[in-house]
Amino acid sequence: MRITEMLPFVIQKGQHGNLELDEENNKNIILTGDATMGLEVLQNRGLEKPIQIQRLLTTPDTIIVQVDVSAASKMSIAGQVRGQQRPEPPPALFDTNGTKYEPVGYIYQDETKVVVSFKPGEPITSMTQLPNLSRSRPAQKLSLIFRCSRNVNLKHFGLGNKALGHLRPAGAAGPEPGPRRLSGTGFPARGAAP
Repeated sequence: MRITEMLPFVIQKGQHGNLELDEENNKNIILTGDATMGLEVLQNRGLEKPIQIQRLLTTPDTIIVQVDVSAASKMSIAGQVRGQQRPEPPPALFDTNGTKYEPVGYIYQDETKVVVSFKPGEPITSMTQLPNLSRSRPAQKLSLIFRCSRNVNLKHFGLGNKALGHLRPAGAAGPEPGPRRLSGTGFPARGAAP
């Protein structure tokens, strides 16, 4: 789990597909939309700041949380039933108050492409809105993007009300899971595990 509004790579302005940007003061903040790019986007380094796109829109009362649900992740959704007869409920984060947060986007990567989808006004409410993951394709990676309330304690990640993983406070050690505090300061390092 990553608590950051930053993408794990930089998109070059002009190659950002249908991502709508807030371009005020060359901030290039992603407001909404989606883009499918080649794997070369993962190598974008040293771009001048005015052409870098890496930040997702947040508000003063929200924080972006990115959860890895790839096949190798402890919170994997690979192989979940997506059929018509018994569709799985959509993934969600839950805080200690019982508030449910649906994903507002995702970052997907496979052998040929990278897809960024970020639509805060259109949360993901069905597994069919997500790319299919297969355990036989290890190059597939999927991180879900959530926009959660600031200053809450996250409790668990799951499908519907079924918990797939409990969250531990930043810096906590040992097997006992517990809530993860989301505040405006003191974030764990980028890419830090819960």
